[in-house]
Amino acid sequence: MAEASVRTRTTIPWLDAVRFAAALIVVLYHYTAYDLRTGIYPVTRYGNLGVPLFFIISGLVIAMSLEAAATPVRFLVNRATRLYPAFVVCSAITVAYVAFFTSGPFFTVRDVLVNLTMFGELLHGRLINGSYWTLAVEWVFYLLMFGLWCGAGRRALPLFLWAWLAISAVGIWVPLGALPRALVSHSAPFFIAGAALYLISTGKGGRTMPALVVASFPVALYWTLYKLDDGHFPEPPSQWAVIAVITACYLLVAALALRPRWTRAGPVIVQLAGRASYPLYLLHETIGAQVLHRFYRPGASGVLLIAVLVCAMVAASVALAVLVEQPLIDAIKRRLASGRGRGEAVAHAAPTATPAQQDLQ
Repeated sequence: MAEASVRTRTTIPWLDAVRFAAALIVVLYHYTAYDLRTGIYPVTRYGNLGVPLFFIISGLVIAMSLEAAATPVRFLVNRATRLYPAFVVCSAITVAYVAFFTSGPFFTVRDVLVNLTMFGELLHGRLINGSYWTLAVEWVFYLLMFGLWCGAGRRALPLFLWAWLAISAVGIWVPLGALPRALVSHSAPFFIAGAALYLISTGKGGRTMPALVVASFPVALYWTLYKLDDGHFPEPPSQWAVIAVITACYLLVAALALRPRWTRAGPVIVQLAGRASYPLYLLHETIGAQVLHRFYRPGASGVLLIAVLVCAMVAASVALAVLVEQPLIDAIKRRLASGRGRGEAVAHAAPTATPAQQDLQ
């Protein structure tokens, strides 16, 4: 990496491994602590804290993508191109599985249409997979970045992040009506921390960015602990354990963003895991719950069933990523690029892109 005072990051390959680990943690939480409790429940009940890790990574990657995109519209197109192919395929598979292999309740046409907006959570729709609630949060973040670029320009990102954190923090003491929901204030500190870490890594955020990361931490802790009494946990876990996990999430992403040695490309297996992480997150929950409820026998430990199910979901996610998602993304990029007269170059480059690189394309 160049040693200039202001740098540009194009990818952080080891994020792929961390994303896969976060997805796997969420899967284990759903299977062993939520759908079917097992002996490892005391550990895996903290697995839903893999979501804040996703949000911190997203903040970092989206700040990177914001800088790489040519126009605000292109930024949103890049986001849709990255998210929609796997989302549509995994949603279709889930709806079909429920329709043909379960006794219901089945998804209606309205359910499907609401989910296809990716704003099903905000629209109070029935989610095809419960984990889809995070997609609405992600899209609010993308739209805020789009609005920032169109209004004040990308250079205003540091000021915007401070203002966003201030709104999230003020919401702790002052009722703000619908504003916190509209600005996803409960999740905002994680996105803010990730974006600030990116700006620190490139030297473009000024001297206040380390302070922003530090300031976001107690706000992130508050909103995470707030959810302990808000029905987000089957049973209230240890507050100290939650604090330890959130601290670890911050430190892990900071290490990836700020240590040059992590910018070296990871092994092929790491890249493959990164490609499978998004389909795994999208696909596992509804089908997995149905399988566990169907095949689990009272009195059995359930560990073997869960192990087989996790392996099957990972294998299916790898297959979807390689055989379905990537070809769809490549086809969409070629179609988009053909209108700009450079489809051949994109078609040649796209198949070798890692998930971290796809976030910027």
